[in-house]
Amino acid sequence: MINTFRSIRFHSPNPIQNASKLSSRKTHLKMFKDASRLDTLHCNSVQKLFKSGLASNFTFKNHFSSRRPGYEPSRLENPSLHPKDWELKEKKLKQYLDRDDITVSDMEEALSVLTAEDIRYAFKRKSLHKLMIKLVKLMEPRHYPIIAKAFEKKNSAKFTVVNQFGTKVMAAILKQIPFDNRSLDNIKREIRDNFVEISRETDYSPALEQFVESCDDEMITPLLNEMEDDIGRISNRDRCLLLQRFMQRCKEPQQYEVVLNGLSGKMIEIFKSKYSKYPVKFLMEFPPQYVNRLIDEILPHVLELSKHSESYLPIQEIIFRADDQQFETLLKDISPHLVELSSHELGNVVAQKMIRKCKDPIHFSTVFKQFEGKFVELCQTQYAKFPVDSLWRFPSKYSDRIMDEIKPHLKELSMHVNGQVCITSFIRKANEDQFVKLLKNLSPYLVELSVAGTPVIETLMSNCKEPTHYEIMSNEFKGKIYQMCKSKYSKSRVKQLVSDFPRKYTSFVVDEIIPHFKELATDENGHSALQSIIQIANEEQKMVMLEELSPSFSAISSHPLGNFSVGTLIDKCNSASQLQVIDGLMRNYGKQLEKGKHGKFVIGKYSSKPHRGFSGASSSESMQK
Repeated sequence: MINTFRSIRFHSPNPIQNASKLSSRKTHLKMFKDASRLDTLHCNSVQKLFKSGLASNFTFKNHFSSRRPGYEPSRLENPSLHPKDWELKEKKLKQYLDRDDITVSDMEEALSVLTAEDIRYAFKRKSLHKLMIKLVKLMEPRHYPIIAKAFEKKNSAKFTVVNQFGTKVMAAILKQIPFDNRSLDNIKREIRDNFVEISRETDYSPALEQFVESCDDEMITPLLNEMEDDIGRISNRDRCLLLQRFMQRCKEPQQYEVVLNGLSGKMIEIFKSKYSKYPVKFLMEFPPQYVNRLIDEILPHVLELSKHSESYLPIQEIIFRADDQQFETLLKDISPHLVELSSHELGNVVAQKMIRKCKDPIHFSTVFKQFEGKFVELCQTQYAKFPVDSLWRFPSKYSDRIMDEIKPHLKELSMHVNGQVCITSFIRKANEDQFVKLLKNLSPYLVELSVAGTPVIETLMSNCKEPTHYEIMSNEFKGKIYQMCKSKYSKSRVKQLVSDFPRKYTSFVVDEIIPHFKELATDENGHSALQSIIQIANEEQKMVMLEELSPSFSAISSHPLGNFSVGTLIDKCNSASQLQVIDGLMRNYGKQLEKGKHGKFVIGKYSSKPHRGFSGASSSESMQK
């Protein structure tokens, strides 16, 4: 390899002409394999070989990126950038810059350590580029010539921008130093002259993005004209960001035209790209005539794009940002597909966006017509329930028509895993008349649905606010409290009834459970409902409960579940007559209760009662001892 280059360099008046004999790809790879071991003169020959076009960038990139991950192009550019004392310089740089509280004097000390070649090299070092960014941010105008001198060499700025670390530092320079400052004209000129070449050579270039953001207005149009063929090449997020920078700078019709021409014919591909959602919102800020061209191109494919895992997001962006005329165009083409989109995992989101954008009576009528007659089926569909729910935003005459259609199927929908989501949502959004209709239509199934555990009844009870609401619910629950208390799910509705409804509508609940006190107190579901019911009992009802409890006091108090109901009852009894009954029960069964841990819980509740002015206090103290 080395001998080959020596013959090219020293034994031929025209080394490039001689090197053209090494035309095969295999020979190129062989030449580059040991390129890092060549001296300066031989490396210059390699550079000339690159410039001649015999060695492609593809060959160069693939070889060194895969086999030599630590390799940097600057090693071929000038091997003298690797002095023996570089490690010492690196330590000094870190000493000055690798702190949070660095000052301008620290930055100047760091600059004094570096030569122009060292600065270029440090920009491209993975271990140093962050420190160099900190250095750049502290620079003052008097330091700008130092940076300018470092990039006097031809193509030095270009090679730095292409480097994955150097481009970050160069972006910091372009952001820090005003673009109209004359110190860095050579850097700006080199980036400008090689802008397209750099953008094609690397997909990651914050420096190019910053250049577009900072450059003068008169530069944008020429740059766009040169980039027209590459505008639609959105291969990653950074390419999208570069396109966004151009879009943000567009102000003239010619500039809008260039961007649209560059994207024309590529919209479907761009929309399906992972990063398409980024530039679309900027496209929608273009004047209406250019946005219309974008919409015209995607409309024939709108159903396909609305179901695609990437393009459904930019489609939503277009709907959201469309003006009235553009929305009508979209609605005309999308409305026939709304039902199909509503049943799709991703398309339903687009359908919701279309429904929520509707403002005009014509829009309401056009959209509703597509769904009418299909609400029962759609409410039971996993994804379509969401667009149907969005239709409730329409004027009340449309929601009334929805209710009329689902009325015969309310029980079926309330029991369905997807349908119950729609019904609960309808309950929350209904006006007073609609709520009463729902309440009356659902009331025959209140107990059945409560036992089934559907959230519809819970939502219905939570939204009851008027006396008529309470009365309808109470009338349906009368005579069924005992059955509901023993159910795993409906016991919660009993607890909700006694806690949320006014007392005059719930007094019947206590009367219904008193004959079943013993059974409910020891039931795995009933005991928790019974404790809630005891909370609302009046003095007379609590006295009746004590009388009902007396024959089984010891057995229930010693039960793992029953002791909680007994303890709650004792805790709520405060009248003299009630305490007298409790004292008698404790005198009879106290010693027996002390033998078990559940009985001790009841004794603890009894001992905490303040028997003020009551003769049974002495017995309480003896029980506590």
